Amino acid sequence: NGKVTLTWRRVNDLNVKGYMVYYGSSPHTYLGTGAAQGDSPIDAGSATTLSIGGLENGSLYYFSVVAYDASDPRQQSEFSPEVSARPSRIYK
Repeated sequence: NGKVTLTWRRVNDLNVKGYMVYYGSSPHTYLGTGAAQGDSPIDAGSATTLSIGGLENGSLYYFSVVAYDASDPRQQSEFSPEVSARPSRIYK
C-alpha cells in the first residue's frame, strides 16, 4: 500500500561505495517528490534493496539506479535500465 520495493545486483567493482535510486512519474525524468525516504534521488548506501514508501496508489512510477564512488565530489555510473511500478492497495 503506497510502497514499491526495488532490488538490483551489486556492482562488482571495489571503487563502488553505494547506490542512488532515482524516481519520477515520467519515463527518463526522475524528478520525484513526496516519498517517505525523500525526493529523488534517494541514497541507498551500500544496500541492494530499497523500499520506497509514501507513493500514491494507482500512479505509475519510473525508477533507475546509479552506482557511486567515494571521491569528492562523487562520480556516478550511467543510469541502469529503467523499470516501472504502480503501488496499489493491499486487500486482506
